Amino acid sequence: MLTSVFRSAVPKSSNLLRHTARSMATVDVPVREAINQAIDEEMDRDDRVYVIGEEVAQYQGAYKVTKGLYQK
Repeated sequence: MLTSVFRSAVPKSSNLLRHTARSMATVDVPVREAINQAIDEEMDRDDRVYVIGEEVAQYQGAYKVTKGLYQK
């Protein structure tokens, strides 16, 4: 899927796709941790981003997705 994103963004004649795809490393991360990291990054990047909902703060969110974000 990621390769198809690169293919649509890079002209076919370019070798950038080959070099980019080879130099990227992957890390196995549980889905809830990946979501947590993404929310955290966006909250750091933009003051207008926040999380609202039931059990977000006191119980750290459903399946602990928002764990640690309330303290920030």
